[in-house]
Amino acid sequence: MVHGQRVGIWRGFEAALRWTKAFDPTRLTHYESAIYTDGERSHSFSDIDIYSRMYPSIESIREHLSGDHADYGEGDDHPRRPYLLCEFCHAMG
Repeated sequence: MVHGQRVGIWRGFEAALRWTKAFDPTRLTHYESAIYTDGERSHSFSDIDIYSRMYPSIESIREHLSGDHADYGEGDDHPRRPYLLCEFCHAMG
Protein backbone atom coordinates (compact mmCIF):
# COMPACT_ATOMS: atom_id res chain seq x y z
CA MET A 1 0.00 0.00 0.00
CA VAL A 2 1.38 3.39 -0.93
CA HIS A 3 0.88 5.79 1.93
CA GLY A 4 1.50 9.53 1.70
CA GLN A 5 0.68 10.72 5.19
CA ARG A 6 3.66 13.01 5.55
CA VAL A 7 4.02 14.14 1.95
CA GLY A 8 2.34 17.53 2.40
CA ILE A 9 2.74 18.63 -1.22
CA TRP A 10 -0.22 17.34 -3.17
CA ARG A 11 1.16 17.78 -6.70
CA GLY A 12 4.16 15.58 -5.95
CA PHE A 13 1.94 12.96 -4.43
CA GLU A 14 -0.38 13.00 -7.47
CA ALA A 15 2.67 12.26 -9.65
CA ALA A 16 3.70 9.42 -7.32
CA LEU A 17 0.17 8.00 -7.45
CA ARG A 18 0.15 8.05 -11.27
CA TRP A 19 3.55 6.30 -11.38
CA THR A 20 2.44 3.69 -8.84
CA LYS A 21 -0.73 2.88 -10.76
CA ALA A 22 1.21 2.64 -14.04
CA PHE A 23 3.82 0.36 -12.44
CA ASP A 24 1.37 -1.84 -10.51
CA PRO A 25 -2.35 -1.13 -11.03
CA THR A 26 -3.27 -3.70 -8.36
CA ARG A 27 -1.51 -1.77 -5.58
CA LEU A 28 -3.89 -0.02 -3.17
CA THR A 29 -3.27 3.65 -2.48
CA HIS A 30 -4.45 6.13 0.12
CA TYR A 31 -3.47 9.59 1.29
CA GLU A 32 -4.70 10.61 4.71
CA SER A 33 -4.28 14.32 4.02
CA ALA A 34 -6.17 14.23 0.73
CA ILE A 35 -9.25 15.88 2.20
CA TYR A 36 -7.30 18.97 3.18
CA THR A 37 -7.34 21.54 0.41
CA ASP A 38 -5.27 24.66 0.09
CA GLY A 39 -8.11 26.60 -1.52
CA GLU A 40 -6.15 27.04 -4.72
CA ARG A 41 -7.15 23.95 -6.65
CA SER A 42 -9.20 20.81 -6.56
CA HIS A 43 -7.26 17.64 -5.88
CA SER A 44 -7.55 14.58 -8.10
CA PHE A 45 -8.81 11.45 -6.40
CA SER A 46 -8.66 9.35 -9.55
CA ASP A 47 -5.71 7.24 -8.32
CA ILE A 48 -6.72 6.98 -4.66
CA ASP A 49 -8.42 3.70 -3.76
CA ILE A 50 -9.16 4.20 -0.06
CA TYR A 51 -10.32 7.16 2.01
CA SER A 52 -8.24 7.28 5.15
CA ARG A 53 -8.27 9.36 8.31
CA MET A 54 -6.38 9.54 11.58
CA TYR A 55 -8.36 9.95 14.77
CA PRO A 56 -11.67 11.03 13.18
CA SER A 57 -14.60 11.87 15.39
CA ILE A 58 -17.58 9.53 15.34
CA GLU A 59 -19.57 12.38 13.78
CA SER A 60 -16.99 12.76 11.01
CA ILE A 61 -17.22 9.03 10.23
CA ARG A 62 -21.02 9.20 10.19
CA GLU A 63 -20.98 12.17 7.82
CA HIS A 64 -18.57 10.43 5.49
CA LEU A 65 -20.47 7.15 5.41
CA SER A 66 -23.82 8.88 4.90
CA GLY A 67 -22.40 10.82 1.96
CA ASP A 68 -23.05 14.06 3.83
CA HIS A 69 -19.54 15.45 3.39
CA ALA A 70 -18.00 18.16 1.26
CA ASP A 71 -16.85 17.18 -2.21
CA TYR A 72 -13.18 16.37 -1.71
CA GLY A 73 -12.05 16.97 -5.27
CA GLU A 74 -11.95 15.80 -8.86
CA GLY A 75 -12.75 12.11 -9.23
CA ASP A 76 -14.33 11.95 -5.77
CA ASP A 77 -16.70 9.05 -6.32
CA HIS A 78 -17.35 8.52 -2.62
CA PRO A 79 -19.62 5.44 -2.67
CA ARG A 80 -17.05 3.16 -4.24
CA ARG A 81 -14.15 3.71 -1.86
CA PRO A 82 -13.67 2.00 1.51
CA TYR A 83 -12.98 4.11 4.59
CA LEU A 84 -9.86 3.20 6.56
CA LEU A 85 -8.82 4.39 10.00
CA CYS A 86 -5.13 4.43 9.09
CA GLU A 87 -4.05 5.39 12.60
CA PHE A 88 -6.26 5.03 15.60
CA CYS A 89 -3.88 4.48 18.49
CA HIS A 90 -0.61 6.25 19.12
CA ALA A 91 1.67 6.47 22.11
CA MET A 92 4.95 8.31 22.38
CA GLY A 93 7.47 8.29 25.16
